[in-house]
Amino acid sequence: MESPKLTKDLVDLLKTRGREVEFNLGETVVEEGKEADKVYIIEKGYVNVLKRDPMGNHVLVGTAGPGSIIGEAGIFMDTDRTATVKAVSDVKALSFNREEFLQAISEFPQLSYYIISVLVKRLSLVNNRLVNAVNSKLMIIMGNYILDVIDDMNEISLDVSAVSFETGIDQEKIIMAINNFARAGVIENLEIKEKLHEESGVKKYFAKFKVVPSRLRTYIKTISSVNL
Repeated sequence: MESPKLTKDLVDLLKTRGREVEFNLGETVVEEGKEADKVYIIEKGYVNVLKRDPMGNHVLVGTAGPGSIIGEAGIFMDTDRTATVKAVSDVKALSFNREEFLQAISEFPQLSYYIISVLVKRLSLVNNRLVNAVNSKLMIIMGNYILDVIDDMNEISLDVSAVSFETGIDQEKIIMAINNFARAGVIENLEIKEKLHEESGVKKYFAKFKVVPSRLRTYIKTISSVNL
């Protein structure tokens, strides 16, 4: 889902409310953690949007070009900059302080629509990242569990209900994780059997497969680093 860009006609109208500024290739437009005191609308050129990871390294999370707004999040939420933005070409932009930008929103409904569309997209991205993080945590827990109980033959048989009791994870989610490992090629010869307990009527699952430990460890390491 790509956010719409401001039209050139609207950007031209907004020139009467802001000031034109320029940034050279490699120059920082906004810096993560600094005060959010201005909003920029890009007229020409492109920028990279960067976030710091837990190790302090800048990680590319997006790009922006003509018609894009930079820095509106800090203005609306009254917070410091949430990302660093650097010019990857010579950039020409319109600059607005808080009062000027809020006034422009009240005067131009198209600008309000754009802001809403950006916020909706970001909410969707946050939701997707949350789902991915939850799924990755499940895979990491199950991957480490399998590595802990594997025998010398690299073959394993699991009573999924017992695993569920030990880990606190639902049987269905455990089955999903095991199937994901099979699709990723880190386990082989997967067989899942379902049995119905005669007295309680509760379904029990049993999984049998062969593990390739090196692949499983690499897979766990990969999804762990991606979701830092």
